[in-house]
Amino acid sequence: MKLPFIDKLGAVTGVFSRLNPMALLAKIKGKKGDDGEHSTVVLDEEEEDMFADLGDLDALDADIKANQEEAAAADSDDDGDVADADADADLGDVPDDDSDEVQSDEQALADLEAMPDFDEGSGDSDETDDLGDFGDFGDFDDDDDNEEDGDDDKRAKIKKMAIFAGGGIAAAILLGGVAWMILGGEAEPEVAVDETIQQEGVFSLDGLAPLKTVPSSALAPPDHAPAVDHAVVQPENDGGTLSGGTPIASSGLGTDLADLGLDKVQEPGVGIVVPSSTKASYVSLTKWPPEKALEVAPLSNLIKQTDIGPLPMVAQDGYSPFDAYARPEPPGDTAQPKIAIVVTGLGISRAATEAAIQGLPSDVSFSLDIYARGLDFWVKKMRSTGHEVLLEMPSESANFPFDDPGPAALRSLATLEENIQKLEFIMSRTSGYFGLLSVYGGKFLTVEEQVQGILVELKRRGLMYVDGGVKGSQGTRVAYKEKMPWASVELNLDKVAGQAALLRQFNELEALAQKRSMTVARISATPLSLKMLADWLKTLPGKQMRLVPVSSLANKQLIR
Repeated sequence: MKLPFIDKLGAVTGVFSRLNPMALLAKIKGKKGDDGEHSTVVLDEEEEDMFADLGDLDALDADIKANQEEAAAADSDDDGDVADADADADLGDVPDDDSDEVQSDEQALADLEAMPDFDEGSGDSDETDDLGDFGDFGDFDDDDDNEEDGDDDKRAKIKKMAIFAGGGIAAAILLGGVAWMILGGEAEPEVAVDETIQQEGVFSLDGLAPLKTVPSSALAPPDHAPAVDHAVVQPENDGGTLSGGTPIASSGLGTDLADLGLDKVQEPGVGIVVPSSTKASYVSLTKWPPEKALEVAPLSNLIKQTDIGPLPMVAQDGYSPFDAYARPEPPGDTAQPKIAIVVTGLGISRAATEAAIQGLPSDVSFSLDIYARGLDFWVKKMRSTGHEVLLEMPSESANFPFDDPGPAALRSLATLEENIQKLEFIMSRTSGYFGLLSVYGGKFLTVEEQVQGILVELKRRGLMYVDGGVKGSQGTRVAYKEKMPWASVELNLDKVAGQAALLRQFNELEALAQKRSMTVARISATPLSLKMLADWLKTLPGKQMRLVPVSSLANKQLIR
């Protein structure tokens, strides 16, 4: 049984099969017949047959429908015969080519217009013919037209809304401007400006009013005020000299400032240092009684002047800077344990350095930071109170760059020649020191080849090497092999900050001194460290222990 759609498709196919497209084409174009026998453009009989069967469509559809019902009821295999019968029925209704009933073009068009409306009826009704469904295809254009009309209506509405919105915004702006003009403040007075100023790219000062000058009489002091001379009074002085004898051109601010290197005129804000501590931080540190001063340094026969500054040297008779600048060991019971203390990092803070000089005994050794200013001044000041002086030798640390030894530090990956050049720069910073103290160096001091090259140079200069006590250092072993004066720090007293930690370190230092008969410790110059160190040093005589300078323990410690 055929589906309804197939039935409708068959009806549509039947309609188009009855049309004569060639005749319709010839009618539209006015073309002659292909056989050449007809010389007129008037429709011939064959062309007239194109619309001949349109009047019998209802009868044909009824026959087709009856045949389909018979075929469905019989359910037989005679479809071919039925098709032939339908074809014969169709052919029977087609007029012959020789028929006398020739219709005109107007009659054919009239019959076409008289056809039933394809939109009438429902597709689901049995009474509706198949051509009615075919007529639905002709309504597509109408639906498209309706959709286009709907789109046009929407566009028109949107356009109207946009126009209304724009008009509202313009009205709001206009009302706001009017309100601002009415309610605004008073207009600023017009300023007369020269026309030349208004010209593009031209600016003239002719139209500007001249500056008002204050008469000199207004600045004069009253009659009862004494006259003040604002000229800078420069005290007479010799300008100061370096410890090596090189004169300093002082600016008249005093010999002390000249020796410190603070007499240079600099731009505002350049070289400003905010101290971490001031003189008030050390008020609790009492002044230690001064002792005999050491000899004036440096000695001319122990200095070699170079382009980078004075470098230490051994005299022709073998007299070395270590022999000349080290503090002699104080007299005392040699059986008592000996303790040497080195205060490190001096010179950076003036308050801390002055507090250490005045508040500690002369047997405490001092170590100067090479990055400090006025090292010559501090060397002279320290030696004048009996303190021997070391110069710090920074080298590459184990956790660089978190512990940065500075640009002058010795590097483990640098060549020995480069490290020797840096060592010469370090030694040229000042004169009057007896040796070098290694600081940082957790990485550099573990490279034996580098350490050996540096210590050989120190020995040639006649200096003592004091190892800073970092773990894994090869300094003491190499110094012992080179047969040069050396010492090693065994305890860093204020590595851990705090009063309780310092007390524990002092107790441990005493135990080391009792066990090894001698020991060396280092400490920084913070207010707490110096105060506790001074108080602890006062207890040493009662504990049967001696405080000695670090130079007096040269080559006396055991290598560990």
